[in-house]
Amino acid sequence: MYNRVYITHITKIMELKENSDTYLYFWGGIFSNFHPSPYEHMYVDLKTGQESKLNFSCAEQGYMWEKSMIFGDEETCAKMLSSNNPYKIKKLCKEIKNFNQDTWDIHKRRVMFDHCWNKYTQNPPLKAYLLESYDRKLVEASSTDRVWGIGLNEDIARRTPEEEWPGTNFLGKTLMDIRSKLKK
Repeated sequence: MYNRVYITHITKIMELKENSDTYLYFWGGIFSNFHPSPYEHMYVDLKTGQESKLNFSCAEQGYMWEKSMIFGDEETCAKMLSSNNPYKIKKLCKEIKNFNQDTWDIHKRRVMFDHCWNKYTQNPPLKAYLLESYDRKLVEASSTDRVWGIGLNEDIARRTPEEEWPGTNFLGKTLMDIRSKLKK
């Protein structure tokens, strides 16, 4: 599956070189946190203060695992680590004990950046694709996500001025931040 998806996106890179669109819309595919992208993540164990490392199958697994770690829910962490299915892992986040939205809002963008950074720096084909997006605005065209996406699908987004998009596009902004850092 990885090769088929990658080849599809390589074809899109060729199209990008000929296309002058300001925006690169995505939902799913290589820019998705669900895309298979194994990476190693260093973290500090909150109980021991020791640095440790874990391997994740995709950014969604790492992101949701760290979300449950922040709230000290080791049981849900273990469930997340035992699955490579990002859909199942996303559902598990609803089980996180002691979750507090205000606390999570303080951490979520840094956590996303860290896991996406690892995803792209440890997977050279994904890094190349991110860099080949040039300076286009990366837009997660998810009609159901107003936090990480824009709250609209691509067709509607193309007909709607950016300032009227109901979502924040935090994932797109995170990927653009990573792309900028990689270019330095």
